[in-house]
Amino acid sequence: MSTTVCVSGYGAVTPYGAGARTSFSGLLQGQPIYQAATRLDLSDSYFTQKQIAEIGESITWSSDWSDLHPQAYATQFTLLAMEEALAQSNLGTDLRQLRVGIAITTLESHSLEELAIALADTEAVVDPDLVALADPEYCLRAIRQRTGAAGPGLVLSNACASGNHAIAAGADLIRSGEVDVAIVGGGCNMFKSALVGFHQFQGISQDTCRPFSANRSGVMLGDGAGILVLEREDHARSRGISPTIVMEGYGTSCDAYDMMSPHPDGVGMALAMQRALEQSQLSPDAIQYINAHGTGTFQNDRLETLSIRRVFGKYADRLMVSSTKSLHGHGLLAASALEAVWCCCVLDQGQVPPTMNYEEFDCECDLDYVINQSRVADVVRCMNNSFGFGGSNSSVVFSKAD
Repeated sequence: MSTTVCVSGYGAVTPYGAGARTSFSGLLQGQPIYQAATRLDLSDSYFTQKQIAEIGESITWSSDWSDLHPQAYATQFTLLAMEEALAQSNLGTDLRQLRVGIAITTLESHSLEELAIALADTEAVVDPDLVALADPEYCLRAIRQRTGAAGPGLVLSNACASGNHAIAAGADLIRSGEVDVAIVGGGCNMFKSALVGFHQFQGISQDTCRPFSANRSGVMLGDGAGILVLEREDHARSRGISPTIVMEGYGTSCDAYDMMSPHPDGVGMALAMQRALEQSQLSPDAIQYINAHGTGTFQNDRLETLSIRRVFGKYADRLMVSSTKSLHGHGLLAASALEAVWCCCVLDQGQVPPTMNYEEFDCECDLDYVINQSRVADVVRCMNNSFGFGGSNSSVVFSKAD
């Protein structure tokens, strides 16, 4: 039995539209997608930044969500991305006869806010459907209901690194022999408390996200969902599928330094990248492109650059590095799931998305960031970085299949 894990399908939903190709085309054109929030009330003067990258109702209205809570936005986004990924994998949506696992990171966090308001009123009758929506397992149950997938189901929460952790967990389920297929990734619907938090510690930009630029001033936030269908390679080939992408390996680490801030030397970031290379049995010169965590905050971008130089050494200057958060915002726990889809698009389409809004050189951020314009490049192997609050770090390596 093969232990090679391939990507047999992937899907995405972003403010650009439903579909990985549609969204990736928007990235290649360098079109930031921020607008005034419509689902969230940001009229309070506390919210000095009132724009987010929001998925509009026109993107999701055509689907039947009658079995879901009407405000299950993140679940809707995730299910749309999953449907695309399953269609591309040619597995269909009835998975009852297959050994399928799920590793997902999706939370309807706005429901917790509404539930708190409802519970504060001792006279109110709390909507039981709202209680169900607040359950972190809500999206997992929706996936099971729609697909019949009866294998192991995991819900992960590792801050901004959650999507990569979900991919890693799915790959482990396949390599252990427990499943043949794993649905992995997640979705995010922006919620008010996240915006409050980013405003509180001054991590949000007042104009736009400029990763790696000397005048960077913070991140922008946004909705999004990304799903990969991972599959044991020989299982895919037995179905007549010729995989184009392999999930080579992953690396994870924790800084164990601070509840919020990264380690000041970036040691955890470097360790995650090093472990990803080691598990993939690759040397540093094998990687051509890194989809960076690249939040546009002063510390993250400086430390990520430092860590890349530490791991890749003399080969760091050959790397293409870009942050797509400059275009679609930070999807929080779903960010790395979405950006893993972009890595697959890079490998399949031979084009690298840009780091947009870059204006000023920073001597501490001195890599090739594919500045302000996409680039045609034959990328054979790439790495997806994601580094969360509290030093939860993850890196995943993807490659073209032989």
